[in-house]
Amino acid sequence: MNGNIFFRMIFLSLLLLCISCNKLEPTFDFTTLSTTVLQTEFFLRQTASITPEQILSDISSTPSPVSNGTNTPEPPSKTPTKMITPTPNCTDKARFISETVPDGTMFSSGEKFVKTWVLKNEGTCIWSKDYSIINVDGELLGVNRSINILDITQPGEILEIVLTFTTPDKAGEYRSDWKLSNNRGEIFGLGSDNDRSFWVDIISKENQESQLDLGTPDWLETFDSDEETIFLGIDNNISFSLKNGKLVMTVFEPGGDQWRLFDTKSKSDFYLESNFIVGDKCSGKDSYGFIVRSPKNESKFVDSGYVIGFSCDGSYRLYRMDAGYFIEIVNWTTSPSINSGPDQENKIGLLAQGSIFKIYINGVLIDEFEDSTYPNGQFGLMVRSENTNDFQVSVNQIATWDIP
Repeated sequence: MNGNIFFRMIFLSLLLLCISCNKLEPTFDFTTLSTTVLQTEFFLRQTASITPEQILSDISSTPSPVSNGTNTPEPPSKTPTKMITPTPNCTDKARFISETVPDGTMFSSGEKFVKTWVLKNEGTCIWSKDYSIINVDGELLGVNRSINILDITQPGEILEIVLTFTTPDKAGEYRSDWKLSNNRGEIFGLGSDNDRSFWVDIISKENQESQLDLGTPDWLETFDSDEETIFLGIDNNISFSLKNGKLVMTVFEPGGDQWRLFDTKSKSDFYLESNFIVGDKCSGKDSYGFIVRSPKNESKFVDSGYVIGFSCDGSYRLYRMDAGYFIEIVNWTTSPSINSGPDQENKIGLLAQGSIFKIYINGVLIDEFEDSTYPNGQFGLMVRSENTNDFQVSVNQIATWDIP
């Protein structure tokens, strides 16, 4: 009995203490409890329907980034590189539009100059930076043999090719021929057959008079007198005659080179010069020029020496005759220094000194070669018709200077 009273007193004391110290409303929300129970039940039901494979897939998937409210700048993206996709089975074709530095332009030896070609891409291929221009003939003139194209040229667009060349130190005429090369290394040029080159053709200047310091000639023929220094008259297919202070050479029908020698002593080292005047009919390889260092022989039949010819189409060549056998030294070569066509005059010069020969046209050194077969001999005039009946060339004077 006493024990029960003791416990009742303790309970009442605790109850009064709780009532006096805590008058707040109960914080337990049965609505929240109900909602939590429902969500838990839904979660359990949903979880029960997920297969093990789905759980593994969710674990291995990359989680989406969660924003933390801070704006983190993204690194700037790089400008995409322009990709050139080769067109399969395309065709390369180029057309010439224009150029600078006309053929035959003169420059001082060692001088730099800029040459520009303007071409149009008339094919279906894109000319990428894997395309190049390549030297196919002639002198390099201080540049590489193959040079890549710097610009991408679409079909129908224009390409400018600009090169800086250097004039050779040695005086003369120089030409450099170029074509295009595609990304497969196939070379193509201009024209309907893609076979024509584009080129630069220049002259390295050397003044004839200043180089030779000629002075008064040692021998001069002006054809003003009746004195016969070369055989006159008709011989086979040619005629040499004097008319109005000129020596007139006439070839009646097309044939090979024909020549006559002047009646002078043999010469070894000399400079020979003459003015040639072409008649009103002249075409192609109709030509005229000199024969020099022709050895004397008892038969007086001229079948040896050096022969240089200049043609009506603006070319020149040089060869050697050995007892009637033809030995080519310089094949027909075009020169802008030659005044081509009918009714034209050209001053032709040839320097022979030892084994060195230099060819001059109208005061310009255009070529040089070396040959020691014939150290001396007589000189004369050559004429040839390839296409023209009664082809005529006149000479108003011829002179020689002895070279010590």
